Amino acid sequence: MIVVGVDGCKKGWVAAEWNTCRKIICLAVFASFSELLANYPEGTAKAIAVDIPIGLFNGPRRCDVEARAELTCRKSSVFPAPYEHFANAIDYHAANSESKEEFDKGISAQAFGIYRKVFEVNELMTSKFQARVIEVHPEICFWAMNGKRDVCSKKRTKEGYSTRLDLLKGNRDLAGTAWADVEAGVRGAQRDDVLDAVAAAWTARRWVNGAFGRFPEVEQMDKKDLRAEIVY
Repeated sequence: MIVVGVDGCKKGWVAAEWNTCRKIICLAVFASFSELLANYPEGTAKAIAVDIPIGLFNGPRRCDVEARAELTCRKSSVFPAPYEHFANAIDYHAANSESKEEFDKGISAQAFGIYRKVFEVNELMTSKFQARVIEVHPEICFWAMNGKRDVCSKKRTKEGYSTRLDLLKGNRDLAGTAWADVEAGVRGAQRDDVLDAVAAAWTARRWVNGAFGRFPEVEQMDKKDLRAEIVY
């Protein structure tokens, strides 16, 4: 079985393709999400788990609220998804001002940084695609691996990286030099991006096997009939 975990990176999207039979992981970077999907047509990867909000509203998503509530020290890592009205915004200051006026809620610069990728995915996404493309959040993946306890050290620190890598190693069996390949990474992505993509692949396999959890338990659908949910 092949499953794929995906995380945004500076050069686009980093994909961790996990062949569960051969026990290997192959890393690749794609310039666009459409290019990534074209590389995994129906009948190839059983599931593609991506760290990006899918399903947008002009209000909070229950999955984000519930995921943050489960975390202790890593709550801030779950950014509020952009309101649908602003998903395609290109001017931060204009969007922030309009959001304050229209919804009485500002937009953080950090959250705005992912809006382009959110729009890219949601423009492509359909209910048919969502039969095998799911939303995950890496810190929720690691929380699940860690007995539903979040990892407090930041992932870009030596301790944070090592702790998350050890959790991955304890939760999957890879052959030969596979872990060395993961640690070596791939050009175009930071090493923590790679780790997040591998964590997403872990959840993708859980989803295919039916041994997964999700926020919220009762699905919330957007106007495109997309499930707004975080799978773990």
